[in-house]
Amino acid sequence: MGFVRDAESGAAENVAGAARQATDEWMARWHITTCQWSHCEELEVTNDRQSTDFRGRPGNGLFAGPGEMRARCRAFDWASTQLGPVSDWSASLRTIVATLLASRHPMFLWWGPELVQIFNDGYLPSFGGGGRDLAALGARGREHWAEIWDVIGPQIEGVMTLRRGDVA
Repeated sequence: MGFVRDAESGAAENVAGAARQATDEWMARWHITTCQWSHCEELEVTNDRQSTDFRGRPGNGLFAGPGEMRARCRAFDWASTQLGPVSDWSASLRTIVATLLASRHPMFLWWGPELVQIFNDGYLPSFGGGGRDLAALGARGREHWAEIWDVIGPQIEGVMTLRRGDVA
């Protein structure tokens, strides 16, 4: 059993006990801190699926904050998708969506067997003009990308079933 001595108080602390307490605290709360260039923000996502915005205010925390896609996500009826209501989302999904929306780098996510789509502001220019982005949020991947699915479908299937990114 290991001990760590606190530099200020000189008290010895059981390392295993401290690790267990830290794990318990981590399991109770995840802090997602995203920093891009000089912009940092923090979003807190708790395991009871209640959340606060990045300044600790209660509300629609996962989609709180600035940005077009956060606003679209707040207005979107997620319950109409395979993902279901945001309050039922797993911690993994909430974490990746929070990270994705906070990033300035173009990011796009397909989630679940239906490949439900979520993307950030940085990805918007990738859709080009014509309003394709308006129909993309929450859409099923196969349906939204039907015209190119014969090309990308096998690649995606390879990633999803074989866990390989080099399948063509």
